Amino acid sequence: MLLKHPQLKLIQPGDTRWLSYFRSVNAVIRCYEPLMITLEHIVHERGEESPSASGLLSILKDQSTTFILHSLEPIIEALSILSKSIQTKNGNFNQLEKSMLGTLLRLEELKETLTLSSTNLNRDRITRATSRTNEISLEEIFNDKIVKFIDEVISNIKARF
Repeated sequence: MLLKHPQLKLIQPGDTRWLSYFRSVNAVIRCYEPLMITLEHIVHERGEESPSASGLLSILKDQSTTFILHSLEPIIEALSILSKSIQTKNGNFNQLEKSMLGTLLRLEELKETLTLSSTNLNRDRITRATSRTNEISLEEIFNDKIVKFIDEVISNIKARF
């Protein structure tokens, strides 16, 4: 264990596998600190020779990126569970319907749960630091990106079943 973090492999997500997306997002969140340290080291050691590390470091330092990653994790986890239940060899239509309805319920719950936590995170950020007028609040990011994503996923699931 490096820096008291488990040794995880960053996984490149596949095109259609929700499980691979969940594993990728989860690995970045769990290894965020060592990932940032490694990227900073690469940038300082190699400088302009490593524009990819510099770009990724810049993206991951952005508060909205971190917020989106944390918001996406439970959403993608719910989709991963649904994906696994669809691929079960012993499944039947009754089980599939229950899994689908459970996933839809979970996604609706996440809109409410994540809305409350984004409001609290935004309030904490504002009280600890002066906010810039051109800075987008976490609540706006949540409403503009995360809620729309959840709504699209719900719509897509309903259209397929």
